[in-house]
Amino acid sequence: MGLRRGEALALTWPDYDRKAKTLSITKNRKKEGSKVLLGDLKIETSRRTLPLPQFVCDALDNHRANQLKERENLLGLGVQWKEPDAMFATVWGHYLDPDHASKLFKSVANKAGLEGWHLHELRHSAATFLITNGVPLEQVSKLLGHSSIRITSDVYSHLATEHLRGATDTIGSYLQGLKK
Repeated sequence: MGLRRGEALALTWPDYDRKAKTLSITKNRKKEGSKVLLGDLKIETSRRTLPLPQFVCDALDNHRANQLKERENLLGLGVQWKEPDAMFATVWGHYLDPDHASKLFKSVANKAGLEGWHLHELRHSAATFLITNGVPLEQVSKLLGHSSIRITSDVYSHLATEHLRGATDTIGSYLQGLKK
């Protein structure tokens, strides 16, 4: 869905509205030195509510069910889950460390044949997919939580230009047809 790493790691279950199929992005988890802190978003326009496709809701529901089973198992061992609302947590129920999440992603990506991929690649991939499939930059900018469409345009302008090739080819074909 194009979230920043810190936005995803700060998610709690109350941020997910299953009935409305939305996810509210309201905070950020970041690392300062050896401490992992919960804080404000990068910029105010990063605060947003994203509509979710059904398959994402299904994945979150499955993840929640598995997480609740893990919590029960820990409780059976006399261990309390540390952060009961954390959407993405360690096996002990602590919020994930951003650096650890990045390393874990890199390991999974390498196994999937995506050597060199970083967690942030998911954000760029989402933006790339949206832009190359004709989603207007204004909408992509809002989904990504950019401060302005200019940021989105500056970062992804090469995609928007290439995407225009189809439009210019269409014009060219039409005009060539008139010439005959």
